[in-house]
Amino acid sequence: MTAPGSRRQNINERDIVDKRQSQRKDLRVKAVLTMEGGMRMTVKTTDVGRFGMGLTGLLRQLDVGHEVRVAFEMAVGSKLHQIDVSARVSHCMSTPTEGYRAGVQFTDLNSDCAAVLSQYVGN
Repeated sequence: MTAPGSRRQNINERDIVDKRQSQRKDLRVKAVLTMEGGMRMTVKTTDVGRFGMGLTGLLRQLDVGHEVRVAFEMAVGSKLHQIDVSARVSHCMSTPTEGYRAGVQFTDLNSDCAAVLSQYVGN
């Protein structure tokens, strides 16, 4: 039930995809998600773009706007790259089989990581 004068906003995955700033490419690797306060959890990536990525397997709901750090490895060409980036949660929702699924937008991306992501995505 919503409070008088307020509107309930339904967010679905299609709306989220439509708001993305760049194209995404599938990337299925393990990542370490570090939250404010230092709590860490191992999650899985679903896709990545120049400005953000999708994560699944989260053990709990994250608040939109929450600051996190994501660390993972990705192969581009014949080289394995270490990516460690600050990000902000853009959405988080429960899934029937994978715990919680979240999208994050990068907030602190150095030029080396940006170049690797651009090469991977093809932009």
